[in-house]
Amino acid sequence: MSSTPATPDGALPPFNPLADLSVVPALDSFLGAWLVGTFASATLQGVLFVQTYSYFRQYPNDPRFVKIWVLVVFLLELVMTILSMHSCYFYLVTNYLKIAALLSNIVWSMKIIPVLGGAVTLLTQIFLARRIYVLKRSFRLIALTAVLLTVGLFGEKFHFIWLIDSKFETATSPQPAASLSPYSCQWNEPSALSPERFSWLASASSCLILAADLMLTSAFIYFLRTNRSGMISKTNSLLDLLVLYAVSSGLVLCTVNILNAICALALPKTLAYSATSLVLTKLYSITFMVW
Repeated sequence: MSSTPATPDGALPPFNPLADLSVVPALDSFLGAWLVGTFASATLQGVLFVQTYSYFRQYPNDPRFVKIWVLVVFLLELVMTILSMHSCYFYLVTNYLKIAALLSNIVWSMKIIPVLGGAVTLLTQIFLARRIYVLKRSFRLIALTAVLLTVGLFGEKFHFIWLIDSKFETATSPQPAASLSPYSCQWNEPSALSPERFSWLASASSCLILAADLMLTSAFIYFLRTNRSGMISKTNSLLDLLVLYAVSSGLVLCTVNILNAICALALPKTLAYSATSLVLTKLYSITFMVW
């Protein structure tokens, strides 16, 4: 950033917010991607509002633990949406044109979101795994394996926060110029943290949850198809509808997971994968509400 020349009497001239706009880095692939993801997740949050309201109206006699489960998932998603909006407001309004804010540590609300997203994914996968577990004895190993994979994803989210804090301390601690990391406070990176340091976590998380999705969805479809024959036509039609829903919802989740992994691997120096990650947790919650 260019230095501001002093006046003859030694005092600094009045601040001109337009003086150094030429050195402001492009934010399309960083805050732009995060903003798009926030818009999309806020839209899907409206779908969750309707689903939660409909659930409590239509199923008042469900077990209490199921109602608590639904409420916890809804509240976690609501908090995630609020935190995502807060981070956008922090960078784009409160710290508008303040380059130092882009070069400092990530705002606290943005750091909490991955853990909440992991918690939502874990809760939704455990619920589906529980249903697969009780359907057939031979499915129990599949259900337990899927839960373990999802727990691994949840652990990666905590590792993400640990990496942020440790890398920030390294980047901000006094060091000789020769020993500074090449990722510290460079204009081609909108923060003191390089997104490529963490993109592998996004791709690894997508691979873990993708494997769990394929296992659970395949087991559920297999159970429905093998129990179809010999039933009355109306029941068969209902089973066909369930199979169709399982295939379509599983296909959507798998597609977004693959897209998330591709964004993380192909665009590691950006936060393009953050947009798909924000949408992905909402899709899991919406699927959970339907099940």
